[in-house]
Amino acid sequence: MKRLFVSAVGILASLVFGVQALAADYSGSGSWKDNGGNSGEFTATVSGEDTDAGMTITKTITVGDTTKTFSFAVNKVDDTWFKINIDGQNVGGGYCWYVDVSVSEETAGKICHYGLNVGNGVMVEETFKKFGDQMFIMGHKWDPNSKLAITWQGVLSAGDSSN
Repeated sequence: MKRLFVSAVGILASLVFGVQALAADYSGSGSWKDNGGNSGEFTATVSGEDTDAGMTITKTITVGDTTKTFSFAVNKVDDTWFKINIDGQNVGGGYCWYVDVSVSEETAGKICHYGLNVGNGVMVEETFKKFGDQMFIMGHKWDPNSKLAITWQGVLSAGDSSN
């Protein structure tokens, strides 16, 4: 579904875990559903390139027979906050918190959340958490014009995104 592409700006893989987090590319798959009763699967690959301000993320998402590739900048503000820019314009931002080992050794590490406005009032939010060489993602998109809501979840694994 083409509408998922805009909603899947997420999967920041990212600077927010540390600039070296994208030393390996990530690839994986997940499922989506909307408030109209439609659902399906998607695949995604994500790679990053360091910049002076942070990182440029390039993503390729495939839903059915349609594939779209796009890029955006993630600019780290500090150890908690980051901004998201598309074509030089700030479109949103997010934050990360470290989950302490005392809570659970399995879940220790950063968990991150972000939101952005992709235009015409359309909002995207996503939460993601890295577990070893995998990243769990879940998020949603809301379009107030069409009243369409889409939610997704998936798992990406570190490795060669060309596979």
